[in-house]
Amino acid sequence: MIEIVTCGDDDERWDEYFLLVMEHYAELTLPYGFPVAFSFIGNPIVAGDALLVRDADGRAKGALGFTFSDEGDGMPSAARICQAEALVLRKEARDASTYYRLLQAFSDYLAEWAPETETIRFWSPADRSDLRKLFGKSCRLVKTSEKEYGRIDLFETEPAALARFTMRRGGGRHE
Repeated sequence: MIEIVTCGDDDERWDEYFLLVMEHYAELTLPYGFPVAFSFIGNPIVAGDALLVRDADGRAKGALGFTFSDEGDGMPSAARICQAEALVLRKEARDASTYYRLLQAFSDYLAEWAPETETIRFWSPADRSDLRKLFGKSCRLVKTSEKEYGRIDLFETEPAALARFTMRRGGGRHE
């Protein structure tokens, strides 16, 4: 059984998030130098939130860190865009059920804490066919960009579409 919790204002949970993501940094295969990649890992701590996946013994098995922003039209108080900054699942937690439950918890979080969100963005290394396939199940590929360190894909979806996807996949509600 897994539990999914938000980091919120809990310093110990943020420590778990940071240590887990840094432990799996190499697996992220981000097409950036370390300073830029580190900013993506740290942004949720400073200006966002994260979800932790824990096993029955309370050990962190995964994390999804995200931030909010407004891109344009003079609405600085509206967090219309949610950007996933880091997504990590330990090997033993990399199964469809855990992934869908994490997405369902993310969908529930957005509905409750950020209902003004219009777009959800996931960035992923373009040369990882496994990640392209995974994100392509719940999002649409918007563009592929060339960066100094490699190619990167931008996937987008809307909160309602993500909620429908997770319910179809049997994500259910998180604890």
